[in-house]
Amino acid sequence: MTLKKIYQVEDNKVIISLPTNFRDRKELFITVNDVADSKIVKLNTLKKAAKDPLFLADIMEINKDFSGVEYENL
Repeated sequence: MTLKKIYQVEDNKVIISLPTNFRDRKELFITVNDVADSKIVKLNTLKKAAKDPLFLADIMEINKDFSGVEYENL
């Protein structure tokens, strides 16, 4: 089972109340991800991709592959 939720940090601590599905678990794998930094990194990556020749060539090839598809046939 996986639980994904954004928690608030208070006094440099995070308190997680586990759902009943996690009852009697002896171990959990927890990853801490800084939400603000993660968004900035993703946006910067998207900005770089918009200028990447290889990425743009891939997009053009995909568009070419689907250019003959008619919406009526879907």
